Amino acid sequence: MVLIYGHYDHKHEYNGGTKELGVHWDGYPQSRGILSPCVILANTRNAMLSGLLHQLPTLQ
Repeated sequence: MVLIYGHYDHKHEYNGGTKELGVHWDGYPQSRGILSPCVILANTRNAMLSGLLHQLPTLQ
């Protein structure tokens, strides 16, 4: 599983997109043969990133 954090233009408005957290694994999910990461909602994203930051001192 890979977490992706960056600009994502899921509506193809070509305006640079918004900062999003996405996830994909083993080439899935795909849409028409193109990798399309599942975008994680902002509240869930913030909780996940907060949890990772909280665990950081114990991982080093």
